[in-house]
This record gives sequence, C-alpha cells and structure tokens, in this order.
Amino acid sequence: MSVRRSFHVTKGGWALLAVGTLLALGAFNASLNMTYLLASLLIGIFLIALVAPLWSTGRVDCRRTLAELPRAGQTFKVELRVESRRRTTARFLALRDPLCRLPSGETAQRLLLRLRPAERITLPVQGGPLRRGAHCLPGVSVACGFPFGVAESLVRAEGEEELLVYPAQGALSLEMSLALKAQGTRVGAPNRVGIPSEEFRAVREYRPGDNPRRIHWRATAHHGTLHVREMERERFAPMLLILDSRIPAALPPDERRRAQDALELAVSFAAEVCRTAQRERSGVALLAFFPAPRLLRVGPTGEIESAVGEPPPLPALPPVATSPGARLPYGPNHVLTALARLQPSSGERAGELTDILNAVETAQLRRVLAVTPTRRTALGLRALADELSARLLIAAEPGFSAVFRLSAPEGEAPA
Repeated sequence: MSVRRSFHVTKGGWALLAVGTLLALGAFNASLNMTYLLASLLIGIFLIALVAPLWSTGRVDCRRTLAELPRAGQTFKVELRVESRRRTTARFLALRDPLCRLPSGETAQRLLLRLRPAERITLPVQGGPLRRGAHCLPGVSVACGFPFGVAESLVRAEGEEELLVYPAQGALSLEMSLALKAQGTRVGAPNRVGIPSEEFRAVREYRPGDNPRRIHWRATAHHGTLHVREMERERFAPMLLILDSRIPAALPPDERRRAQDALELAVSFAAEVCRTAQRERSGVALLAFFPAPRLLRVGPTGEIESAVGEPPPLPALPPVATSPGARLPYGPNHVLTALARLQPSSGERAGELTDILNAVETAQLRRVLAVTPTRRTALGLRALADELSARLLIAAEPGFSAVFRLSAPEGEAPA
C-alpha cells in the first residue's frame, strides 16, 4: 500500500523557535552564559521535537473496514485497523478518518496512546450520516505530534475508495405488504392464490428419476414403452413498480431541493418494496431512470435477472472493505445496488418509459404501482399510469406516509 507523507511545524513550534532565537540573540549581545544555556535548551527541544513525529509514524499502517451496511441518513459502524511493522513502540498516534465528522464539520480522530511492535489493534468508530449514492473517500491518515506538539507528521494512504450508501430503511403499510405476497398465475389458466402448484404440459417418454406416479398408462399401452406426464410449474407474475426519478432542470432552487428530498423518499420506498418482495419470495419489475430509462426484472433473491435499456455506469474506484463476520454489501447485480447508484434524470417528459414497456410483455404483470416525487412530475406520469391502470403515489404529499414511513435513527422516536 503506497502512502503519502506530509510534515509541518505547528504554531506552537514556530513560537518556540522564535523565543529560542530571541534568547540566543540576547545572550550574544549581553554575553550571559545562563541565557546561552536556556536558548540552547529551547533550540535542542525544537530539533528533537522535529524528528520524533517522523520516527513515531514510520512503518505504521491503518485502513478502514465497514462493520455494517451504510444507509442514507443514518450513522453506521466503521472499524479502523492499525498494524505496526516496527521494532519499537509507537506512541500518541492520532487516527483520522474522513467518514467521522464532528458537528462542526471537522474530521474526528481517535488517539492511540501506545502501539507495540508487530501489534494489531481494531478501533470502532462511527461514520455518517451520508446521503444515498457513491462517495469517493480518501484514505485514513495517521498523525503524530509527540512529544511537545512542535511539529506534526501525517501519513495518509494514497488513492481513493468508493463508499456506496444504500437507500434508507422504512416500513410499508399492511395493505402494501399483502400486495407483495406471491400470487401464482398460469398462462392460459385462471389465477390462483397460494403456494405454487403444477400444470399438465405434455406426455413424453420415461426418464430415469421420473416419479412413477406420473406414468401415463394409456400412452404407455399405446406406444409399448413407459410414458409420463410432463408438468409445468406455476410461474409468479411480478409487480411492476414505476419509479419516476425525474427532477426537471428548470425548477427553482427551493423547489428543486424539495423535489430531491421527495425523490430520496421515493427511492427508499422502492427499495423497501424490493426488500419485502424478496422476503416474500416474490418478484418485482422496476422501471426507472438511471438516469436513462431502464427496466430491471428482479428475482426472489433480489438479483437482477434481466434488464431492458441502457445499463448504469460501472464503478471506477475500489469499494471499501468489510470486516470479517460483518454483513456483506449487496453485489453489483443486486437491485438495491442499482437504486443506490440511481441518478435523477433532468428530463421533463416521462414518455421514454413507454418505449421501454413496449419492449416487454406487460400482460403477465400482476399489478402496476407508480411513485413520483412531486405534483409537477405527476402530471407527466399520469397518462402512463392511467394506461396501465396503475396506482399513482406522490412522495411529497402528506398522504404518502400512510403507505410508507422511514425508520427513525437509533435513539430517536419515530416521526
């Protein structure tokens, strides 16, 4: 791991050097041995304090790992792993991570009083809260001003890491949760509610491993060889969720900020719909701007089974590592990863979504649900919602809280 070193003299160090220099000049003019001794002592302390921080930060490595999944608007646990490759003890190391911020906006730090040779230490810290999306983070830095704070040596890992913050969690209404339960539909057969069953498909020759109960005796007698009934498992029709992620560029600044907040609420709602559908072993088809229009067919595991439209850009930076035993972030082909990377579209029209729907078979969809940020964006989506007989939800409206409500951060009461 390549590191970048920096070194600077603090204000106290410059003051100490100025006092020592003035004493030396005064001693030279007055020829006072005691003043010479005091000036030499101060300058000697200054020189020792210049070298000590450089020596103390040598061969010390520090990196961050995620202890839990980062979600928008919530703090999350981060671990700083410090390792010494020295033969001597390092003292008074200050660990600074850009993820940890004080209320004033400054970077918080953890002080490590002693690090023995070849010792490894894990320090828990708290990161966030951050907005949803991909964040580029510089590496963790190790600083030392030991022993007198005259100078500070800073060692920082070069390069940047990508931290992907996922949509915030929330709770769906009981009606919405029940609508996401698996509901089987067969092609050419009436709908059935309940567990998946099987439907007769054709008669074929017996194969080793076939269930003897499926032997078709009439076909067996006719052909003279064993024939069995081939069954077709019931398919599950997914729910189509239309996420209108448009924020028109012509909006005034105040209205644009409100639309962005409403869009974040809509994205969190879409993420919770996908989580609930995954928990119910049901499927979802998600149609949104990423910022280009794209339809994602999501399976019961949350993985994207197929997609129609332009794919989102791939990450250019390495992701932040996760600590052993922690819950791993979702993979790059997971729907929540796509929602975390979703960027709003600046277009005024929602007609591009219709072109995507024309490329798929919408007759097999169980139900259509559309969510849009504001009343203004709802005007462009209403025609499509009426055509698909979709329920249209507006995230900025007060009634949206009856369908979805964000979970309160730890230590706070629900809103």
